[in-house]
Amino acid sequence: MDVYLKLPGHAGASVRQGYRHWLEVQDLRFERPLLEKDAAEFTVFKKPDALSNVLRRQQAAGRVFSRVRVHQVEGSMALGRLRFDQVRVAGLRIDGTGDQAMECVQFRAARWQPE
Repeated sequence: MDVYLKLPGHAGASVRQGYRHWLEVQDLRFERPLLEKDAAEFTVFKKPDALSNVLRRQQAAGRVFSRVRVHQVEGSMALGRLRFDQVRVAGLRIDGTGDQAMECVQFRAARWQPE
């Protein structure tokens, strides 16, 4: 299953039909809060890219993304669609080195809901 993340105002490198300019991530970790619209945390693992600096700046400045969308896609269908509102970058670290380096980005959202 492929996972894509859409950051408002920023283009990712994906060229997949339906997900052009989204950010492809290698893994998503999200434990659903008990209730929809509650605060939520989620983590993505991605390759370092041009959006890495954007995420660092967002974290350093304490700015929020108004809305972040995450889709889990199998074939041509999105099997899981999530929307997170008022999202902050809570943590960012690099795991590994060289070609094997992966970024671990932790997000905190004021609200979440299935899309």
